[in-house]
Parts: sequence; structure tokens; C-alpha cells
Amino acid sequence: MLFIGDIHIHPRYGTLTLDTIREYITQHDDDHIVFLGDYVYHFSYHRPSLLALLDLFLELADQHKHVYVLAGNHDRLGQHFVYSETEKILNQQSHPYLHIITTPELHTIQSQKFLFMPYMLSRSRYTPQHEYYPDRDVSLRILRESTNTNETESYLLNSYIEDQIQEHQHLTIVHHYYTANIKFPGIKSQFFYKDKAISPHFLDYPTTKFISGHIHHSFSYKNYLCLGTVWSTSPLETNLYQWLSQYDLQSQQWILNQIAINPYITLTEHQDHITELSLHNHREKLKKQSAQSFQSDHFSLSFHYTALPLSRTTVTLYSQNGSYEMMHEHIDTTLRQSLRDVQLKQTPLNMDQAVQDLVDSSSDFGSSWANWKQLLHDYLETKYGDKKNDYLTILNDLDIKV
Repeated sequence: MLFIGDIHIHPRYGTLTLDTIREYITQHDDDHIVFLGDYVYHFSYHRPSLLALLDLFLELADQHKHVYVLAGNHDRLGQHFVYSETEKILNQQSHPYLHIITTPELHTIQSQKFLFMPYMLSRSRYTPQHEYYPDRDVSLRILRESTNTNETESYLLNSYIEDQIQEHQHLTIVHHYYTANIKFPGIKSQFFYKDKAISPHFLDYPTTKFISGHIHHSFSYKNYLCLGTVWSTSPLETNLYQWLSQYDLQSQQWILNQIAINPYITLTEHQDHITELSLHNHREKLKKQSAQSFQSDHFSLSFHYTALPLSRTTVTLYSQNGSYEMMHEHIDTTLRQSLRDVQLKQTPLNMDQAVQDLVDSSSDFGSSWANWKQLLHDYLETKYGDKKNDYLTILNDLDIKV
């Protein structure tokens, strides 16, 4: 099976994204291809791009490949899926290969059971079959009585999952949801039941596995493998790796193949003069950091990496006193011309460090408030020069009168 993470098709990278996926599928011939949801770019419905992606689905189905298109949270048009019209036509024709999944579907693939759980568009398919689930997880009892719509839908979602696990002991659940009340490796964000989320107690079920995209950061944790996105949809998604993945149903081995549609790399001021070699070394450090996000014993994973395409790479460099006029001091000119873009940003003021510096430098200084204010002015003048007044304005806005 092949698994494709969130696509978020965008006119800028749409052609390259589709060409990359096509090439990968050609090189890794498989009869079952799973698209994990979120085809729309942040609710921006660019019709030509979405139709080009639909053409890919149809093209693969015409090759007699089973294509599973899971609905994501970004793919809604009201209470309908962005490809609802296609879904209606396929249902009328009973198409055997293209599966547009907008309600839960159970598929058996080479004797393994896969439950596909799209983002919930309608409650009608999620009626609990039993009432014992709140006893397993006390939070579900609270959700059942909640007046918050998303929390009650989280109750229905988790009850449905429990129903299916009770019926099918060995089950792989392919979904498009967050997991509540837990921080995963390498991820700062945390999500809650009000975000429509799966209970974390399922992560301890030994015979169940969970696969998703949705979160724009790949990792494995306990029985959960998240495959992220296929490209960096925002400059905030920096220093990350993206993958296209293959799962061998017989050996249960995963191969994650790195792709690099538009890499973002962020370097701090502590880096030396940036050359292609130092950029490569930084990338190697990121590779090791990325590997630390895959620590689960539930998945047998191997990783295949590709060379960094400089012409598609954006580097952001943080510096204390940098300016674009002095760019040559920060990065090799040939490298800069080879990159897609280089952005130079000033390192933000670390207030904790500033306070500590003030304390360390004031041992022989008077302790009056007036002296402290002067010391702060002198410190900001030395540290930030012409930008001192910007920081003084910020402090005054915070009611710190200096």
C-alpha cells in the first residue's frame, strides 16, 4: 500500500506536487493507494488545481489501482465534501476502484482490516451501539453531556471507534483527526476534544493501529503513525522532512521516502558563514532530530533520503545585527544565488537573558530604580544600536516605564 499525506493543492506548487506523486507511484507500483485527506489549501478552493488532482485520482483508478480518497477537515463545502459530485457519479456507476470516503468504511486488504475514518461531516453514521464506553475513559462521560457541538461529536467519534475495535480485534484505523490531551514528539501544539479529537486511551490498545495525516509533522508514538504533509504549506513548517510512504502488507514493513518540493530551513545566528557544506551538515543534524520523532516499537520503519534541491529551498537566517546589505557576510554568494530565496531576520530580544545580563553587570552599580533604568538604556544602546527605541516602545506598551 502507498500512503500520501495532506496535499493542500496550491497553484504555485500544484504541478510539481502532482508530478512528484505520479513519479513516486510509477516507481513503487502498488494496487492500493491511500490519500489521507486535506486536498484544499486552507479553504482556498482553487478549482483548476482541485480538478487536476481529481484527474490524478481517475487516472490511477483507470489503471485498476484501488484509490482511497479520505475526506479531510479542509475539504468541506458547507456540509459537503469538495468532490461530492464525483462521489455521486461513482456511486451511481458502482465504480470498483475509486473510493471517495466521506463516511466510515471498512475494507479488507490482503486479509488485513482497515477502517477509513474521514473527517466527520454528518453525525448520522456515528450512533453509539453500546453505553459502556464512558467507563473506559472518564472524559467520554463528560463529553456525552457536553453542550459544545464539537465535544459531543468527539463523544460520538470515540464511541464509534470503540464499537469497531470491539468487533474487529486486529484493526488499522486510517483517520483524519487530532488526538486529545497529549503532546507528540517534536510537536509544540496540543489539541483537545473541542477540536474533534480521538481519545488518547486508544493509543494503548495493543492490537489496534492508527494512521493519519492532518498534523503537518510526521512522527510515530505508541500505536500511532502520522505521515504529515507532502510539502511545506507555510514558512512556519521549517526544518521538517516530508515523505511518501509504502507499507508492505506481508512483512508489515514501512518505507518512508523523503520528498523535497519546497524545503524551508532556518538557521540561527550561531551558525558560521553559511556554505553549501555547512548547509548540508545542518541538514544532517535535522535528519537526526527527525529520527527522534519516530520512536514507536509498533512500526518497523526505514527511511530513504534525497538530495536537497537548492533551487526549491528557502533559507531563513537569524542574526543580531544583520542587514541585507551585509548578506555576503552571512552566506556564500554562490549558494545564495542557487537557493530559491534567502531571508534575513533579526533575532528577537530574549527578555530573560536581558534581565540576567543586567543583574550580572550591576554588581558595582547603585540599586535605585533610576540607576536601573539608565543601565537598561545603556544595555539596549550597546546591544541594539539604532533599534533601541523599538524595544523601549515595546517595554512602555507593557507598562514597564523606562
